[in-house]
Amino acid sequence: MKIMSLVPDSLRIFSRRQALAVSEEMDRQAVFLAGKNWRSNRDTGWMAHISYDSLTTSEHIYKGTGALQTNIGDTTWVWKSRIPKGEYALSMWIYVKQDMGMTDEVKIVQNSRSDGHEVNFKHEGLRFYLQTIVDGWALFDLAFTVYDDDSDTRIFLQKRAVDEPFFLDEVLIKRIDASLYRREPGWVARNNFWYKLPDGLR
Repeated sequence: MKIMSLVPDSLRIFSRRQALAVSEEMDRQAVFLAGKNWRSNRDTGWMAHISYDSLTTSEHIYKGTGALQTNIGDTTWVWKSRIPKGEYALSMWIYVKQDMGMTDEVKIVQNSRSDGHEVNFKHEGLRFYLQTIVDGWALFDLAFTVYDDDSDTRIFLQKRAVDEPFFLDEVLIKRIDASLYRREPGWVARNNFWYKLPDGLR
């Protein structure tokens, strides 16, 4: 057994360096406009960002002014519309500091717009796609494919037979081969991972 420790100052220095590195990387590489104040290192073609900032009564908020609060056993719709054919990454922040918080499941269903037949169905447990946990919020990131350009894609979360609160924030859907960046007062983001900038840096 090896016992290791980190002092708070070293963590703060590491966090500061990471934020500055991402901010500098954004200045160098994010030369394409991607919509909703995001920039990209290539022409993204299509992306979607859902902040839930208008839902200000949520008990827990990851970032911004709001988050979606519902029940984990209910159907929580993330997307219900056309997504162009291609390879995509879906990322989202979910509050996991409560019972059953890590157990949610995502379903991605694609149906043809012309005759309604099912093009593809994907069902995954989100716990297998955990990237990090920050202050009780977990970032999940998984890849999926849109196979038919003339189809509607429905993405929803649901854990059947569970009656527990559920909190969702900062959903990002983007092409898997693109890196997206965004800078806000005090923050910089790369692919939906948000870094706190040092005081005085915007």
